[in-house]
Amino acid sequence: MKAVVSSTLARAMHEDLVMRNIMRLAELPARERQATTPWTAAEARAFLEAARGITLYPAFALLLFYGLRCAEVLGLRWRDVDEEDAELRIRQQLHCAHGKLSPVKCAHGRRRDLPLLGSAAEILETRRTAQAADRLEHRRAWQDNGLVLTTKTGQPIEPRRLALSLRLICDIRGLRPIKLHHLRHTTAMLLNDMKVPAGDIQLILGSCGTPGSTA
Repeated sequence: MKAVVSSTLARAMHEDLVMRNIMRLAELPARERQATTPWTAAEARAFLEAARGITLYPAFALLLFYGLRCAEVLGLRWRDVDEEDAELRIRQQLHCAHGKLSPVKCAHGRRRDLPLLGSAAEILETRRTAQAADRLEHRRAWQDNGLVLTTKTGQPIEPRRLALSLRLICDIRGLRPIKLHHLRHTTAMLLNDMKVPAGDIQLILGSCGTPGSTA
C-alpha cells in the first residue's frame, strides 16, 4: 500500500500538484508475528487419540514424538528405521516443488540418529503391515520408492494433506487448532518441561539456530 501511494504522489510531484512526497518519510509499523501457543501434553495426547486409526496417524505420531519437520517425516525411508540398533535415522526430506515431490538436502536441519522409542516402533510395525497390504492389493500400480509414508499406491504424500488432516481432526473433535509447523514447537516445549537441556533439544530437533530455535 505504501508503494502504491508513494508512486501516486511521485507522479503528482512531477506534475507540480504537490510539493513533496510525504510517503517517503512515513514509517509503517512492523508486522507483528502471531505468537505461537503450542499444545500442552494433554492436548497432544487428545489429538493423537483422535487421529488413531487414520492413514496419517504414524506421521502425526512421529512429528510429535521427535519434533520432526513435515518434510523429514514424509522423506523417512524404511532403510532409515533400524530396529536392530533401535535407531531412527533422519537422512532426507521431501519437499513439494512445482507439483512434484523430490528429495532435497536440508539447508537448516541436521542428519541425526534418534532412539527408536518403543511406541514409535509399534506404530511403524503396524504401518509396515498396512503398506504390505496396499502393495498386495494394487500390485502393478504400486510404486516402490522405499518411503514409510505413502498413498495406497506407494506414491509420496503431499505436505498439504497433513495440514488439511490436522485441521479436520481438530474441527471434528473440538480441539484447539494449531498449524502443522507448531507441532514441532509443542515437542520442543514438552522436552523443555521435562528439563531436557537446551543443547540436547537442539540435537533432537536438528536445529542449527540459537538455543531454543525450532527452525
